[in-house]
Amino acid sequence: MRYAQVKLAPYKETAIGAADRYLDDDVNLSFPVYPGTVGKVILLMLGAHDLTGEARYLQRADALARQSLTLFLDDRCPLPKATHQHDHYEAITEADTLMMALLRLWAVQQTPPVALPLTYTDR
Repeated sequence: MRYAQVKLAPYKETAIGAADRYLDDDVNLSFPVYPGTVGKVILLMLGAHDLTGEARYLQRADALARQSLTLFLDDRCPLPKATHQHDHYEAITEADTLMMALLRLWAVQQTPPVALPLTYTDR
């Protein structure tokens, strides 16, 4: 999150405002939803939780994570689906972003005894 780098209030306000817009809306499944999109929203919720300490952001991240497991993962293939409407994997749909978001959520919820320097290169 950009605010972590520059500590300017408008970045914080924008991040929290964006997170607030995703708090109550359902994922629109009327068109293909990519795993990376859901992963980015989970990361946004975790960022808003980091900034505010408010449990509602963490709860929403958890709800989206649970939904993403149903949408993108199944017993037939170890790789995430390209979209919730397709059964094949495609790297371009940013499933790695979703996996990193799930790992970060786990780390926040479980507080492992060691620091996890999670590094990823989404732009």
